[in-house]
Amino acid sequence: MATMNDTHLRRLSQLLQHYQTGVAYSLSIDTLETVLATSRRNTSLILKQLADLGWVRWHPAVGRSKTSQLVVSLTFSAALTQVVRQELSKGRFTLITRLLALYGDDTVLALAGATAQQNQWNESNNHLLITRYPAVDTLDPLKTLRLAELQVIKSVYDTLLNQDAVGNLIPALAHFWKLDDRWLTLWLRPDVLAHNGQKLVADDVVWSLERLKHTAGPVQHLFDSMRAVRAESEHRIVIELNAPNAFFPYVLAMANSAILCRPEPHCVQPRKCVGTGPFSVGNWDEEKLTLIRHQHYYASKALIEQITLSHGDEQVIRAMSFNQKTGATESSVISALSYLTFNARESSDVDAHTLAQLYAFLAQEKYHVDAHNCVENLAFECPHDKDEHSIANHVVPKLTGTIVLAEPVWTIPYLQAVADWLHAAIQRTGLIVKVIELKAISEPQSVAHLADLMLIEEVVEQPKAYGLYEWLLVSTGLRFTFSHAEMAQHKQALAQAVSDTNPYARLQQLEQQLYDQRRCLPLFVGREEITCTQQVQGIQVNSTGYSDFFKLWMGD
Repeated sequence: MATMNDTHLRRLSQLLQHYQTGVAYSLSIDTLETVLATSRRNTSLILKQLADLGWVRWHPAVGRSKTSQLVVSLTFSAALTQVVRQELSKGRFTLITRLLALYGDDTVLALAGATAQQNQWNESNNHLLITRYPAVDTLDPLKTLRLAELQVIKSVYDTLLNQDAVGNLIPALAHFWKLDDRWLTLWLRPDVLAHNGQKLVADDVVWSLERLKHTAGPVQHLFDSMRAVRAESEHRIVIELNAPNAFFPYVLAMANSAILCRPEPHCVQPRKCVGTGPFSVGNWDEEKLTLIRHQHYYASKALIEQITLSHGDEQVIRAMSFNQKTGATESSVISALSYLTFNARESSDVDAHTLAQLYAFLAQEKYHVDAHNCVENLAFECPHDKDEHSIANHVVPKLTGTIVLAEPVWTIPYLQAVADWLHAAIQRTGLIVKVIELKAISEPQSVAHLADLMLIEEVVEQPKAYGLYEWLLVSTGLRFTFSHAEMAQHKQALAQAVSDTNPYARLQQLEQQLYDQRRCLPLFVGREEITCTQQVQGIQVNSTGYSDFFKLWMGD
């Protein structure tokens, strides 16, 4: 069927003002020119297009004295539903937004019918449309720390190792590995096919790891401990470390350590790199990203044939939500941490003493607002012997000046609630709060000269010893507050810590120093509300959580 648009709807509406549906009319072309208010040639073109869509039956006149035969085949609401259904099937919402503005409630009703039809078709054909997914700007693992992008990266690429539910390392692309002092040897599976049909070999892994080590990005520090990597055979690689580091194998299980296949010679690095994951990248534009099941995946195949991640217009989402039943939700704790980082900058309107007073106040105030979910460190420890009386009656300091707070746009409701609490708590001290958007979460240095504070939430990887190591190396907050010289000194201290006989204890000391220096303030453990559904629906309108994202289409 030809592509339908709002122009076709407007022309059908003009015809319906003069002719009833299902009734045959004998008309001169001159009459139709007047009805459509256009030229003879354009009238013929319009009627042919409407006939191709099946909206009218039209037999043009043969000869000057003959009349044309016209039957309008369907109502305007039926045509409107067809157009909306077409756009939903493509994961597009720009035209639907325009139709909402043009036809109001008629479009809302059409959207309800089209959503029900498309939902049934999606379920029958193992397709999934998620309508509220944040825009994906990059799928390059070394360029992002955004959770929305890393979730897609996990589906497009594989890592050398994986982790089970309790954080233990398990095989992935590498079916066996051995760490001996400074040398990590990995044996690759021989049966892995990339999305382009080529077999994955050791040279692909070497190229991908060297790219992670030598390309500037938010996770580059994690690969500083890697001195060299080489292929010893088609399916065996050896990684040489600068010093013994028991945490390094866990680095290889991160989504950021995903393995990409080498590009063709003389090929500019493509936007859609070739991976081996359960899904390949299909259509990717400003409105949506489509993932297509990899039929030759080496492990368990994906449950769903095609997934469309659309960042639809909020007006459309509201209209769709209105016509859908809201399922029961359950709230669960996830291994994520919201925290504040303090940044004493030269051009600030507040001095170091004011920041110290604010730090002490917020460290107590967080217990006043949500004592059950407060944490004191990255081990998610919360002291149970806090004096409730002192918490409830702690003194609010009297502060003056304007404090600049950087934070991303929050897409998860409970994080927006944390931000709202923080703004109000700071304003209680008398400080004026100016909020600026952190647009590039992977580049917090971009706002370091503008902001005094940064509010962020990050997943803390398991096991907890490795999670602390990773956070101390690449966390967004520390890269916001540390200068180049401070980061270099910090990395040196980390290298010494992981070589210690008790590395976790040394890492905890470094963490505590950040709190003693009032540079970082842990706030709350992460939470997520997930809609409880018995099966994956064909269209998910209000999916705002990420923790079950991969399981949604891969199964347990």
